[in-house]
Amino acid sequence: MAMANKKKGLLDFLSGKKSEEGKKIFETWYNAMPETDHPEFEASEATLKEELAKIKNRGVVPLKQEERSPVMVYWKAAAVALLVVSAGILLYVKRDLFTKEEITYTEHYVPKGKLLQLSLSDGSQVWLNSDTKFRYPETFGSGDREVYLEGEAFFNVSKDPSRPFRIHSGGKLTTTVLGTSFNVKAYRNDDFNEVAVITGKVSVVHTTSDNRSSEVLLQPGQKAVLVKTQDLLSKETFSDVDHYTSWREGKLIFEDAPVADVISSLQRYYNIEINLSSETLKACRVTATFDPMPLEKVMYLLCFTLNAEYTHAGKKYSISGAGCNPNHP
Repeated sequence: MAMANKKKGLLDFLSGKKSEEGKKIFETWYNAMPETDHPEFEASEATLKEELAKIKNRGVVPLKQEERSPVMVYWKAAAVALLVVSAGILLYVKRDLFTKEEITYTEHYVPKGKLLQLSLSDGSQVWLNSDTKFRYPETFGSGDREVYLEGEAFFNVSKDPSRPFRIHSGGKLTTTVLGTSFNVKAYRNDDFNEVAVITGKVSVVHTTSDNRSSEVLLQPGQKAVLVKTQDLLSKETFSDVDHYTSWREGKLIFEDAPVADVISSLQRYYNIEINLSSETLKACRVTATFDPMPLEKVMYLLCFTLNAEYTHAGKKYSISGAGCNPNHP
């Protein structure tokens, strides 16, 4: 009974039934918060309206700076904290407002010619391709699991319905999952960004340069493709899963791919530079599978496909020739 009386007394204090000071305390705290940080109350609509009607009074003016004594600051914090308990309402705010939860990030850069596998604190597995930058928390907090990617990575995300896993990639795509496996390709200099789903379901949201957004929902065998020159996101299907997973074992698979995409992949994987001598060669498309093999063999097979030949000085390779072999488009 004593506790109930204390709760009621506190509510009366903050609602202004017994003191204008109580109303000012709450108003000062509430109005000092940015609009996006205003708390949300998990309660019935009737309860919410009733409590807010008591607490928010349009005639109340926030305290001026000179009126904020140390005692008032103490009461402001104590009253807000106790209001949650006494009203029986769950208050949600940004984590750093009350809990001071700090998240320390780690960043990895995988240089050209290298691959890297990581295990995250939630048990999720990540494979990073060459020339990839990945930023992630050393330990995930109590909220959403958020990571940042520039390059290519394959994710096998541990299921946790209470904490969605979000990948921010390419500056414009946000991929959200609960637990699934998928590949994200978001190199800065590529014409396309892709998110290909192997298992589970994935949401991909694209934010345009003028802050418009669009969303696609993906199931296994579907991929989201962002055409960067058009700032356009679309959904497509695919059947060759190996195309998105085999690079983890050093196998590169291309299916009717523009030669520019093939060269970009080879440059990253072998840490070399490749130049084409003619526009005819640049127009070629390539269908090929390169198992883990020495670079010289890869260059021989590529040139055979392109009806061309190569020369090199150190890590700089030059391909020249008549163009695509009719028997090997």
